[in-house]
Amino acid sequence: MAAAAVVSLIDGSVKPLWLLAMWFPLVDMAPLPAREGVIAVMAAMLVMVSVAKSWMLWQVFSVPAGGDRPLGRRVVWLRRLLYLAVADALILSAALGTVLSEAVAGALHWLLWGVVQVLFVLVMVRASRGLRGAALALAGLNLVVGLPVMLEEIPADPNVMVFAETPWVEAAFVLLNLAAAGWQILILFAQRADGRWTPATVVVGWLALAQSVAHPIIPMMIARYVPGVTLDFIWLVGELLVFHTVWSARSAHELTAPPQPVVEVEPGGLSSRGRAAVALAVLAPLAVGVQAEEKARLTYGGGWEGRSPWIHGGRRFGDTKPQDREKAFLCHARDSTRGTPPMFPDTLPDQYVLAYGRRLCELPEGKDGMDILREAGSSREVWRADGEALVFLCPGTVAGRNPAELYSDAEVREAEERFVAEGNARCADPWPELRGRRQGTAAYYLFEGGGYSIYDVNDDPEDIAGEGGKVVTAARGSVHVSTVTENTMMCMTVKASNTAPPPPGKGWNHLGTVRVLSRSGSLGVPAMPEGGDTGAGRVLPDLALKGKGRYRVRVYARDLGDADRYNEDYVEEHLIVVFPDRSGG
Repeated sequence: MAAAAVVSLIDGSVKPLWLLAMWFPLVDMAPLPAREGVIAVMAAMLVMVSVAKSWMLWQVFSVPAGGDRPLGRRVVWLRRLLYLAVADALILSAALGTVLSEAVAGALHWLLWGVVQVLFVLVMVRASRGLRGAALALAGLNLVVGLPVMLEEIPADPNVMVFAETPWVEAAFVLLNLAAAGWQILILFAQRADGRWTPATVVVGWLALAQSVAHPIIPMMIARYVPGVTLDFIWLVGELLVFHTVWSARSAHELTAPPQPVVEVEPGGLSSRGRAAVALAVLAPLAVGVQAEEKARLTYGGGWEGRSPWIHGGRRFGDTKPQDREKAFLCHARDSTRGTPPMFPDTLPDQYVLAYGRRLCELPEGKDGMDILREAGSSREVWRADGEALVFLCPGTVAGRNPAELYSDAEVREAEERFVAEGNARCADPWPELRGRRQGTAAYYLFEGGGYSIYDVNDDPEDIAGEGGKVVTAARGSVHVSTVTENTMMCMTVKASNTAPPPPGKGWNHLGTVRVLSRSGSLGVPAMPEGGDTGAGRVLPDLALKGKGRYRVRVYARDLGDADRYNEDYVEEHLIVVFPDRSGG
């Protein structure tokens, strides 16, 4: 080990130590940041893992068994299952992971420990009836409720990883983790009173419980407060969870020891220690929180697209409950439906995604965060600060750059209506001398590429934009007009007359006159739909005065860049005149 550590410090590679500590070669790992001390810290972590695993193996294989006496059937089966649990922790879980899905392997693991918990209670000979009853109830709860929950997590399609966090599954996991912690507290008190188990075994059991509670907190603190760490670095913390395996092995070893003489029990069924154990079993889990799960759970993996309430213009920050904000960020972080790879890979556990996301929140404005994404294993090649996602983790930071990200749907609609109303108010009829039979003025909002259409609203518009290099083009029931500007607003006035009107005043450019056929008896400029990006700011009138038939559409435009009516919000204005085509051609 010393030689491997020296090689790591000199050569800058942790591969020798990794093989020694993890028992498999380091094939693929995100590159370590080139900063002083990171290699040394990771080497120290690997040394700690190696020492912890060496001690675990020594405890598993070197602790002598207890006395040689006849054993009951329950004791025999409990020893066998405890040794099977030890083998599962050492090698079987990794082997099963190659042939079974993670959810199926987790269900088998849960079933094994459910039976172990029940048998553990049944072999206790010095525990009071109240303590045994409470522990047996918690074990039964873990077995009866836990297995259906694990089976619920198994996806119907084995090629799609979906962990559906339905409300009942979330509540069940909280309940089951509390029950597991409570069961272990009761068993540790019963082991202490039973006499077959040594004080060292009981101490190891308490350390295992404390370690399982602290495990989910430590990696998140490392990811948040230690700059430059990689996922592999954080993952090493989980490899230090050896106390539970040692406690299982020692408990199996010492089951054959003879019990101590009967301990006097106070009247009333429970001794003072028993009552304290039951109280601690109920209150301690509530004080320390939910017990850590063996493996990181992925709230949203591949295949959930379409079921998330936050993707594709879904639920906004202002409509999201505070307790659901982290889920919303995980949804956005794993979204791969926009033609680009997800922000973080599907295999990255939730707590790491959240930790990396908070680091992105801390970046100064203008920094793209690609270093953090590469460190997390993202396959994205470009990225910018995505306020739509980060707002769920750091709303204060995002609001300082774009307050609208905090809006609810209702607030967004109000803001859009206010914006459109203000645009309409800026536009006035530029040719009041001509009173059309039908007329209207509105702000028109242009999208990427600019341009707009006038067409029979009950017919499908033709795709005729820019045909032949013309500004105004027409085909059957559609007219398309190209514009100079895009991604902005302009003022538009439409007028329908029974006869061809004279040209407007000075300053207008005649863009073109075309013929169009209204097959349903309607013709007009579409209004911008709710939540849309392009269209008229208010409903403009139907310009087909005579119903079905042919019409002429005459389009004028003027540049407001040098005019007295110049407005910084728009520099282009269009005038559209429609009248029946009486040529008969």
